[in-house]
Amino acid sequence: MIQKWDELKKKVKCISNEEKDFKWIEANAKECPNCHLIIEKSYGCNYMLCDPKVGGCGNAFCYICGEDWNNHTKDHFYCNKYKIEMEKKRIANEKLEKIVNDDLDLKQLFSEEDDILEKRKKYERYKFYYIRYRNYEKSIEECNKKLRENLNEKISLLEAMNNLDKFKLNFITNALETLIKAIKNLKNSYILGYFIKDNDKKDAFENYQGILEYNTENLYEILVYRNLSTFIELDLSNFGTLFSEYEKSVETFTDITEKYRKEFIDDIESKFNFDLDNELLK
Repeated sequence: MIQKWDELKKKVKCISNEEKDFKWIEANAKECPNCHLIIEKSYGCNYMLCDPKVGGCGNAFCYICGEDWNNHTKDHFYCNKYKIEMEKKRIANEKLEKIVNDDLDLKQLFSEEDDILEKRKKYERYKFYYIRYRNYEKSIEECNKKLRENLNEKISLLEAMNNLDKFKLNFITNALETLIKAIKNLKNSYILGYFIKDNDKKDAFENYQGILEYNTENLYEILVYRNLSTFIELDLSNFGTLFSEYEKSVETFTDITEKYRKEFIDDIESKFNFDLDNELLK
């Protein structure tokens, strides 16, 4: 499937506006839906905070769909599900002439309107899954570099300032490794999602995928936004108690994420008997 996925990247080159779409995918910043402040995606996951510390409005939203974060998590990441009916309706409303006007290659490749529309539908489906795949691909890079460096720096400061044993701080690096493993699994799950036929079996797969995403985001959030800066920047008289509570919270989120990560893999390997779309695998 990965081989077919990579081959498809080359095949979609002839689709109108593809270059613009993928430039957008590669972009590192978005506007806050609430105040329109430009926000850089500096770390890995979909939880975005328009930080008041840098002049933001405090709005928390999903990087993928822009939905308010509190509403977004009610359905365990509904934006992981490809809305085929919405795509059909949108494509049907587009005039064929507009689709092909700026694309001579497409005109040469297809002579019948149905062929062009079918190609366009496949492209829209691929783009949906590619955006999410690429988002997680970038997340892995950012977690391995920026987040790892950030956490290692704070771990060193905590050791020096509070005489903490390095072994005592292993829970932080363990959480990061679990986070990266979960993100890798989620990245490749969007390749699988692309090739699965849209039916009840796929609905079950997407529900499990959404649960893993939800818990991965929770682990990411506690590592990045409820981070170690508080224990470094402030002189806390009750440091021991507060740090112990933080440690328990991180370990709990780590264990839960690892649990759902393993269950997701086990279910894919043993429980789900998927119907693959042979047309997409050609």
